[in-house]
Amino acid sequence: MRAQGFIVFSLIAAVWAARADEKLPVLKAGSEVYSNVTVTTVTATDIYFTYARGMANVKLNQLDPALQKHFGYNPKKASEVEQKQAAANTQYPPSSHQPAGTATPGR
Repeated sequence: MRAQGFIVFSLIAAVWAARADEKLPVLKAGSEVYSNVTVTTVTATDIYFTYARGMANVKLNQLDPALQKHFGYNPKKASEVEQKQAAANTQYPPSSHQPAGTATPGR
């Protein structure tokens, strides 16, 4: 029983380590190619990273299947998260308030 617990802990630690501060020489997402990548955060839907020209994030569903698996992408979970975010966005739409002293072009 103790050995099983250790194995599970080791697998969790390995997945966590693969997500933060992992370095990749190249990351291809759709038609974009990023070089000298350091992964900073992985969520259910996105991967955030620094690369040779700055910082970026891409949707996990844009990665090739091997990298999706590597970063623990789950399409069902991602869809649930995106639906919750869309619902939250409708509850709290962006404010149309403009700070005092700003003009709207054409008015």
